[in-house]
Amino acid sequence: MGGPITVTHPDIIRFFMLIPEACKLVLEAGTMGKGGEIFVFDMGKPVRIADLAKRMIALSGVDGIDIKYVGLRDGEKLFEEVLNDKEATIPTHHPKIMVAKVREYPYELA
Repeated sequence: MGGPITVTHPDIIRFFMLIPEACKLVLEAGTMGKGGEIFVFDMGKPVRIADLAKRMIALSGVDGIDIKYVGLRDGEKLFEEVLNDKEATIPTHHPKIMVAKVREYPYELA
């Protein structure tokens, strides 16, 4: 009666955000933009996918659903690298929206 749930790796983590929250942040960032900024959102704490799968199984009320670990896919990382540390961002008036400091690279026109 269901299962197994497939998860790529027991230690894989991901960030989650509700669609209404994401839409609100995008709209608010749009009102702040002057041109060329890269906005970074505070995504909160990451979620371990194996823990999420176990919780979903428990909430289903169905016994005997297994979790099958299938391995990372090409290019997939265990941890998402979200640019939001204090040194790499500039705060805005919104506590969940930062502006990324973009490193400038020297270049010469040919």
